Amino acid sequence: MDQIREGVFALNRARGRFEDAVWLVGDGRSGTTWLSEALKTAAAFRTVFEPFHPRYIPLMRNYPLSPYVRPDADEPRLAAFARDVFSGRFASSRADKGNRRLLYDGLLVRDIFAHMFLAWADVQFPAVRKVLLLRHLFAVALSKRQLHKKEWVWMTEPSELLNRIDLADDHLAPFEDLIRGAEGFFEKQIVLWAVVHHVSFRQLAPEQIHLAFYEELCADPVEAANHVLDAIGRPHIPPRREQALRDRMRKPSSTSGSSLPKRDLIGWWRDELEPCQIDRGVAILDRFGLAGVYNDATLPDRQAATNLLATRPE
Repeated sequence: MDQIREGVFALNRARGRFEDAVWLVGDGRSGTTWLSEALKTAAAFRTVFEPFHPRYIPLMRNYPLSPYVRPDADEPRLAAFARDVFSGRFASSRADKGNRRLLYDGLLVRDIFAHMFLAWADVQFPAVRKVLLLRHLFAVALSKRQLHKKEWVWMTEPSELLNRIDLADDHLAPFEDLIRGAEGFFEKQIVLWAVVHHVSFRQLAPEQIHLAFYEELCADPVEAANHVLDAIGRPHIPPRREQALRDRMRKPSSTSGSSLPKRDLIGWWRDELEPCQIDRGVAILDRFGLAGVYNDATLPDRQAATNLLATRPE
């Protein structure tokens, strides 16, 4: 990070422009880039790209992909680093790519491997506004399969999660047979999606997290973005910028692996899967208690997802 950019960020911190940080968490290929770009049409956020990535951020290299941290865990080094991130002190060339303004109007942190320490972070940093973005697991799994040989970083072996004793004891013991029995890249991605969202939903209540859905963003990007802006206490997208946002959402995001958008952004996965694959995926979801949120339908059930948060075990 060059000295000029660090000076700009320091100036924005001093002016309080990084207060009330927003943390957007979603699985890889779930649309976090699109949603962050949509939110930036309403506010001049400084976007911090994947500061908790275990492969690219030196302090996080002690952690595996999708680390699990118990809500009451004492993690002083992680807490100190997260404090730097959410205060705007952390900066790096990778995390700050695309940030070229002199003045910002907020801090938007974006991560794809943070699902299983969201609850811990909420204990440590309750003032940070947290948004969990979901996309249909079949679309996520297929998108990862299309890109996994192009140097993208994904988790690929769900059985490795069982080696994390605290995670296995707290959440995964009832599913050990299913996790170990997953076969093939696609099915393993389904299981991994189910695990990280199962943990998130078990640990969080509606007042701790705002749920957003990729499918809603595709159907009406302005309404979906405004829904998130309401949740994080920000003004809506100005009417004069609404059409520009709709036009932008018709194009691939800046991190898309394709130069052209799919013809049907929401339901394209149906043409890629056999009925038996869909049935198997729904069965896995049902086993984890998530089939009410996503199943063989193309659209999510927001109320079912909210109900899962509301009925988490103590």
